[in-house]
Amino acid sequence: PTNGFASEKTAVERHGALHSLGRWFFRVYGCFIVSSSFLVSVSLVNCTKWVYVRHGFKHPFFLTSTHMAASYIFAYFAIHWFHLSGAPEQRRILSLKEQVFVVAPFSLLGAASIACGNTALVFLYPSFHEMLQNCTPFWTMVLAILIQKRQFSVAAYGAMLLVILGGCLCAVGETSRFPLSGVFFSIMATVFRALRTLLQDNLLRGREKLDSITLLYYAAPFNMALFLCGSFIFEGLRPWMEFPALGFGGKFSITTAAFLASQYNLLAYLIVGHLGAVGSMVINNLKTPTVIVMCGIIFGNPFTWPQALGFALASVGAYLYTNHGEKQKTEETTGKPCYLPVD
Repeated sequence: PTNGFASEKTAVERHGALHSLGRWFFRVYGCFIVSSSFLVSVSLVNCTKWVYVRHGFKHPFFLTSTHMAASYIFAYFAIHWFHLSGAPEQRRILSLKEQVFVVAPFSLLGAASIACGNTALVFLYPSFHEMLQNCTPFWTMVLAILIQKRQFSVAAYGAMLLVILGGCLCAVGETSRFPLSGVFFSIMATVFRALRTLLQDNLLRGREKLDSITLLYYAAPFNMALFLCGSFIFEGLRPWMEFPALGFGGKFSITTAAFLASQYNLLAYLIVGHLGAVGSMVINNLKTPTVIVMCGIIFGNPFTWPQALGFALASVGAYLYTNHGEKQKTEETTGKPCYLPVD
């Protein structure tokens, strides 16, 4: 009996040790993907601006098409080699009709958002652009009211006032000379991003769940085709003529930006799965101070006190809106599948 009791005690201790090890690994894994996301997202926006400023390669449509090509290659290996979307027999395969009527509209809005964001970086410093991106919840709410006829709580509307006030302070406090066209493109990036999220929710509601990596796999070719068409229309043959003339540094910067864009999609997928939608939003907003600091170091753009206050107000408003918005969406969509957005 004594030996049996000792064996049982040893088994309990072993189970406790494994449980503690699992919790430790979970925390380490969370820290790793969050810190990696910070590094990749901050590097991506500054690397893109570096291509424009240092190498004079100001062709956002062509540049973004390289991002889509790298994202498709990554998604292919992630699905078929590493099985991040599940085993082959469990993976969902879209028909041509689904690709045309489900993925293509989503891709069009996603491409418009990315194109506007990269075009804004031609005129704006990354720090100012990131501050304006914090206004995304405002446009999401406005479009949800206009398109989906949704209603929000009084607290959610109050949170949006903080977001609007924060965005205005960020613009007033910007010391660099920027054209209004840059602000327009930056704001349109948030509008198209909000439209894409709402369209994705409407298109996929009630359908079989489609994870972000699979959606990226099908959307990237559409996006690349759209960006290449836009490049030929607005940029002509200049990118194709200037790219071979770039030195090693320029080609390396463009290749690095494309690689970072593909990894950004992977980390966004992992963070949402690990921390949830609210936690992912908080982490995404916390990267803005890092972008501001790095922009000041690399490009010398100062950060003013009105902008600090504006960023704080916009971040608090976005956090409050997400909390109330998530609760309301949970009540409205109980029993319906949840789908993850792709950036």
